[in-house]
Amino acid sequence: MGQKEIITDERIRKELTEQDRYKVEHWLKEKLKVSEIAKRLEVHPKTIRREIAIGTLTLLDTYLREYECYKADYANVFTV
Repeated sequence: MGQKEIITDERIRKELTEQDRYKVEHWLKEKLKVSEIAKRLEVHPKTIRREIAIGTLTLLDTYLREYECYKADYANVFTV
């Protein structure tokens, strides 16, 4: 994929691209497991869990009940 590698304390961490984040959003809507998404993007599952934590919003439905969902646009704001 097109991940950017960041070296921190002798460890290499792969940062997801904007395109990867839209794929994550799509696959989460399709109810894919974190491990399957990580396999498809060739990253560690922890990378996907971290990404989901960064990009998850709490929204209100039409009955004013809260629900959470991942939005790639929101995640991109915090990772630029």
